[in-house]
Amino acid sequence: MVNIPNKLMYNPQNGLNLTGGSYLRNVQDKRKLSKKKYQNLANNLGNDVFNLYTIKPLALYDVHDFENSEYLQNPDNNYVLLPANVIANQWVDVCKWWNDFLKKSRFRLTVASIGAQVPLNYISPENFAKDLCDEVKKFVYEIADRSISIGVRGEYTGDVLKALGIKNVDVIGCPSWFVNGINQVDVVKKDWSYDFKVSCFSSGSWLKGKQYLIKEALKYTDPKFIIQQEYDIIPYYFLNNDIYIYIRRYFRNLDYFRAAKILKDEYGISMKDQFFNSKVRKLFEFFLDVDEWSRFAKTRDLAFGTRIHGAIVHLKQGVPTLLFVHDMRLLEIAEFFKIPYIRWDKIDITKLDIRELYEKTDFSEMNKAYLPLYENYKAFIHKNGINFVDDTLATQENSGV
Repeated sequence: MVNIPNKLMYNPQNGLNLTGGSYLRNVQDKRKLSKKKYQNLANNLGNDVFNLYTIKPLALYDVHDFENSEYLQNPDNNYVLLPANVIANQWVDVCKWWNDFLKKSRFRLTVASIGAQVPLNYISPENFAKDLCDEVKKFVYEIADRSISIGVRGEYTGDVLKALGIKNVDVIGCPSWFVNGINQVDVVKKDWSYDFKVSCFSSGSWLKGKQYLIKEALKYTDPKFIIQQEYDIIPYYFLNNDIYIYIRRYFRNLDYFRAAKILKDEYGISMKDQFFNSKVRKLFEFFLDVDEWSRFAKTRDLAFGTRIHGAIVHLKQGVPTLLFVHDMRLLEIAEFFKIPYIRWDKIDITKLDIRELYEKTDFSEMNKAYLPLYENYKAFIHKNGINFVDDTLATQENSGV
């Protein structure tokens, strides 16, 4: 018999915990996901990792239907907002949408993991805050007014909000880091070997270094390139050619559909072949389900790349992972969680040697920091009136339910 828990176990403030993000809209319904699998991948599976890993350990028991005005107008309802990196002028349209939407509602917010989108070696948090456009500032002030506390990804973002006069701020890192709760396994290195099963993942914004990551990965017996978006596939068709051609011609403003057309028109590679060409397919993996990706990651011995959620998926499975940092977003998360990282602007990428970096990397500080940071995150979640699934189960056991 399935016990129906009392909602007060989930939310002591007796409001509805509501959440956004593609996980609860698309991924939770597997049948719906299967019908929209390519659309799901096009939206970057890393975003689904962020949503799923964040929501999974939390005791959220209702999904909000935005068409229901009764929910919108109830100030006791709690909407869990995962705005990621929208503190930046390039996200003004996103902030404007939220500003317009929030005008129509009265519910409060739990803002988890907001971050500033800032290049490395950028200006001070104070000057960055001063340079933000009015629409972005308006969004930040609105969520501050609706929140008990705003969870930010790192110290830099926290300082940006403080420079804007916002005091209800907690640094929590990226909440996806805590998907395993207290059951997180340590990351332990094996003795290095070219027989390692490796995962390699890189973003389009780091295309200049992608060729060197590819070159290093191909040294290993079983390399797999993790594709988070369809257009990530395109460079692998140039592995037997001059990848500089790809970089020179398609470095900027290349979306998947134009890239696919280029491959078809100029190279005779059909849309179908782009996913199922046997020579290329053996080199890459793409997943339509976050849990499937997690299970695959567990089979790897080493991972490296530039995507934060590619790194988190592997680290959560105890797999040693080398994270190459190319913006403040990655840097502040890595520093807060003590994740070993390599700043791409501090190395000669043409001389990249994964073996050397691997043998120098120590994960012990990261392992040791996990539980105190988890307690810090739990305190933030509880402060915002939300419990964890583990909390709820413990309550049921203690009450004899």
